[in-house]
Amino acid sequence: MKKNQLYLTLFLLLFSLVGKSQFGVEQDAPKGQVFVETDGSSYITGEQVWVNIRVTNAVSGKLMNAGHILYAALLDDAGVAMIQVRLKAENGMASGYVPLPSSLVSGIYLVTLLTGDPDISAPYKPILIVNPNRPPVRPRDSVVDYSTISKTTNSNLVIQPDNIQFEKRKKISINVDAGEAGSSLLSMTIRRRDSLENFADSLLSAVQITARQPGSAALASWEGMMIRARVYPSNGTTPAPNIRVFVSVTGTEARVGETVSDANGYIQFLLPLLYADAQLVFMPLHTDNNQYRVEFNPDPLEKVEGIRLPPLVIPNYLAGPIRNRMIDAQAQSSFRPEEKTSLAVINPDTTDFYGKPDKRYMLDDYTRFPNMEEVITEFVVEIKIRKSKDAVELLALNSPYKKFFEQPALVLIDGVPVTDIKQMLELDVLKFQSIDIVTHKFFVGKTSYPGIIHYKSYLGNLAGYTLPADAAVYSFEGAQLPKDYATPDYSKPADQHIPDFRNLLYWAPAMVTDNKGKKRVELYGGDLEGNYKITVNGISTSGKPLNGTASIDIK
Repeated sequence: MKKNQLYLTLFLLLFSLVGKSQFGVEQDAPKGQVFVETDGSSYITGEQVWVNIRVTNAVSGKLMNAGHILYAALLDDAGVAMIQVRLKAENGMASGYVPLPSSLVSGIYLVTLLTGDPDISAPYKPILIVNPNRPPVRPRDSVVDYSTISKTTNSNLVIQPDNIQFEKRKKISINVDAGEAGSSLLSMTIRRRDSLENFADSLLSAVQITARQPGSAALASWEGMMIRARVYPSNGTTPAPNIRVFVSVTGTEARVGETVSDANGYIQFLLPLLYADAQLVFMPLHTDNNQYRVEFNPDPLEKVEGIRLPPLVIPNYLAGPIRNRMIDAQAQSSFRPEEKTSLAVINPDTTDFYGKPDKRYMLDDYTRFPNMEEVITEFVVEIKIRKSKDAVELLALNSPYKKFFEQPALVLIDGVPVTDIKQMLELDVLKFQSIDIVTHKFFVGKTSYPGIIHYKSYLGNLAGYTLPADAAVYSFEGAQLPKDYATPDYSKPADQHIPDFRNLLYWAPAMVTDNKGKKRVELYGGDLEGNYKITVNGISTSGKPLNGTASIDIK
């Protein structure tokens, strides 16, 4: 018997070791490498920086999943995050744009990915931004601490335009060969090489940044959008642990979460992917007589320490090119506004967190009674009003048992929990479109609720309901809507008479070659004469980095 037990013990031990090796339980997670690409090196405020990001396995070179949201940031010469945008990611890839407001001072800036993961190192892509109304400021400390290592890359892509010189607005065809069979992933940029772009390339080629970003749990958005906040007593500065907090996104679709603050007062929520700007409502659900407040910083990073960039001195000979670039940008904005509004078609998730309700009342299908109490009394049979001396409560029907729950339901208006039922019943009925009712027990986080009653207004703005004093409301910028770079098609007569002052002829962050590793690209030139640089980057099916350049002239 003991011998059999010994064999069984050895077998289980061996099985556990083999299992862990096979499934990587004890293996370190693969480290990732990040590729950050911009459409150019120099910009004027008012333009957009087009950004392309890829996250690859540091060993195999192949794309790796990095979550549904990637955070791109624009850092100034001291490492301060001036702009942060949330980009929708898929299979380790994300692309979008960073707007350049007029508040930026002329200088060298860095575009990077905020990883929040010490195992994923993100590079810093330097760019030059010129604001004619805000010249660069030379720091008092004249010591410049940066590397002067030149960057060189060996081309391994074949880029072959049909010609080296094209007339204005004529079709341009380009063949790209990845050099190996299989579908390679490529990005292509075609940008005009004016004096400002050449100056920026020369200046920035010497800048190399090695500073590491601080980790942040707020960036671990693998299944949606992770947000992080902190709970304090309303009149105190010491974080409050063990406080239940309900968070919701205002709108006609209910998106909610519930959690408890940890020992340091932190709370985290995983929200579904949001595209539009929204209002987040944090509501402490405490049982004591104290009041609490929730503080939330929507931007995950404030500063990267250890960054010092050289002071910028703009040569006088660039005054003309800068002026021309401003004119080009203004003309494009005036004559071709579609370049700023060409949004890709998406199908956002419009499902409430509870899925399909057990009963939905579209109020326009019924007689409009003067107040919500009469609406419930007259035809909403799944809701029961219970009044006492101190409170008014709404009970939901417990369908499986064909009777009402004894405890009050979770009541929402536009996704926000209602704590004052009396106030809600007195709201203008004409502002509400529907009532959703969940007639069974439902879990939100670790808390179970005896049914859900959700009132939806037409505008998704709470219909005049006043939130309690300890509710905190914050603006939250959702993920950037996917946007395609618009290029004209001069085979169509409609575009023939509109000025075309594009410095960026073409931007395609994700192109896939055929099975032979080849790709043909066709586009039309613009009205600006000059030399245009074609830049192609990517990765092959085997994970090999690909890059190459070529040039064409437009006369």
